[in-house]
Amino acid sequence: MKPFNPRGAACLLLAFFLLLLSACASDVSDTGESSGAATSDASSSSTSALASGIEALSNADSTHYAVFVAYPLDGREYVYQSSPMRSASMIKVFLLATAMERVQQGTLSLDQTLTLHSSDKVGGAGVIAGYASGTELPLDTVLRFMITESDNTATNMVIDLLGMDAINEYIQRNGYHDTILQRKMMDFDAVAAGRENYTSAADLGHFFVKLYNRSCVTPELDDVMLGYLAGQTDTECFPAALPGVMIAHKTGELGGLYDDGGIIYQEGKPFIMVGMTENYSSRSTAIETLRQMARVAAENASPASTESLEDFVVDKPIEWSAERENLTREYAELHYGKDTATIVPQAVVLHWTAGPTWESAYYTFYPAARADGTVNVSSQFLVDRDGTVYRLLPETTLARHVIGYNWCAIGVENVGGEGGAEDLTDAQVAANVRLIRALHEKYPTIQYVFGHYQQTAARASGLYIEQVEGYHSIKSDPGPSFMSAVRGQLSGEGLIFYPE
Repeated sequence: MKPFNPRGAACLLLAFFLLLLSACASDVSDTGESSGAATSDASSSSTSALASGIEALSNADSTHYAVFVAYPLDGREYVYQSSPMRSASMIKVFLLATAMERVQQGTLSLDQTLTLHSSDKVGGAGVIAGYASGTELPLDTVLRFMITESDNTATNMVIDLLGMDAINEYIQRNGYHDTILQRKMMDFDAVAAGRENYTSAADLGHFFVKLYNRSCVTPELDDVMLGYLAGQTDTECFPAALPGVMIAHKTGELGGLYDDGGIIYQEGKPFIMVGMTENYSSRSTAIETLRQMARVAAENASPASTESLEDFVVDKPIEWSAERENLTREYAELHYGKDTATIVPQAVVLHWTAGPTWESAYYTFYPAARADGTVNVSSQFLVDRDGTVYRLLPETTLARHVIGYNWCAIGVENVGGEGGAEDLTDAQVAANVRLIRALHEKYPTIQYVFGHYQQTAARASGLYIEQVEGYHSIKSDPGPSFMSAVRGQLSGEGLIFYPE
């Protein structure tokens, strides 16, 4: 018997909802162009109110509560009493990510089948134990049931497929230091022997933050995981607290504990939340308290910031001289038929530097001229690996960073990408999102955002101009993963990304 395998119904729902919600290298060739923190008073007040609300609810009964809340639009994070606790079924998200990494590496496929044996079947949550022994199940189905139904038989099949050591290696390598898998589901002998599975609110919260940013495995596989989590059938806690809100989450339950955690796509004010309990005074009290905590977190979410560039940008100007201005005008006249050294911003183009430090990029861009006597490559902004944003030129000054669009595009260089490695950081994702929002607020004429490697697809914007025949380039920066992460956080904010 082979059950129907409808891959992605939940993924499609999630993708639809997300639509509603929300380097170029320094070694430029003759046919290329350039290579590619403080919380506001209002945010501090909101975090204080969040903490007061969570702590008051926690202290209202004898249950031990641990909570993680993160607001990705403004970078706030709140952690309460996080420590290693019995994981229950929450451990399954780490199994899922390990499997997806193996899919990304090509050693597993979501289409491959696993055979259900009678020895695989265990009790507790799930539906697969009711299937006939010998049934072949696609890995996609097994993983989906492990999450949506919290299926224990499916989970044990995944543990056997991956190996417990490999799962723990993934967990530790990715910085989840409070998390460990020591037994299979429903293994009561292991529990009696003291081998329990553990995780923490902080580890789970940081996992969901990565997933929100689509920086967990790959953007495409992260979307598959989000689809599974959005199909969660246990809706007793967070979904009941916030009816009508899209939630991609996982729950867990054992004697004395109930947990819920995931991404809450509250319109305009998304947040990540994990609530864990231990030694609860009663199941109903624990769940109702977690619901109230979710409502407090929702009330203290802030919409996307409209902060100005001056709130976070560090001015670090490169040389601007009469020579550079004249060379810029010559370049604009030759390539665009425009005698100008300024722009009206209509697009933002993201790059990587293909270098290790902001200093190496800065001093590459600093001189006025290249060796061939033409204006030097540059960008208006440079983002370090820790998220620091440097302004190299005024945003209305024409910079040479992308063929065909310099006359109307602001360039943002991100430190990294040596040897073509897609290694830009989560801090750079957040900084680029913050910068693009501030630029869009300051210059409503900006409609388009694309990566250097998307310059051909972006011709659909109608902005492309190039008068020199054969003058073009093929680029790979800043990489699809980075662009997908940036696009995911700016969805629904009035910007057009390429390719659509």
